[in-house]
Amino acid sequence: MELLKAAKLIKLPDTLTAEAQELLEDHAMLFVEAGGTVSLADWQRLTDYSRAAIVSAQKKLRAQSAFLSGLAFQSKLGAAQVFAEIDGGQMLAKTYLESELDRHISNAHG
Repeated sequence: MELLKAAKLIKLPDTLTAEAQELLEDHAMLFVEAGGTVSLADWQRLTDYSRAAIVSAQKKLRAQSAFLSGLAFQSKLGAAQVFAEIDGGQMLAKTYLESELDRHISNAHG
């Protein structure tokens, strides 16, 4: 919160450099991914740049969630790929091994 107050002490340029914009967007994404929220009072103190970066990060996070949900619902392998981030790939390895075992059994009986 102190950073938000301190930000009012400096005059920001009319435009940000590409590097500054990228850095702001990266930090906004990290903030949103970590579950960060902004109160109305804080929102009012943010610069237009910061507001835009937070809104953009929220949209990206929702799009990622939608994509991962779709992937997870497509198949057991898709779900395993999504959960690999959580379980270190255990479900993915198990799913792959089960798939290979099923394939070999089918080939042996086929």
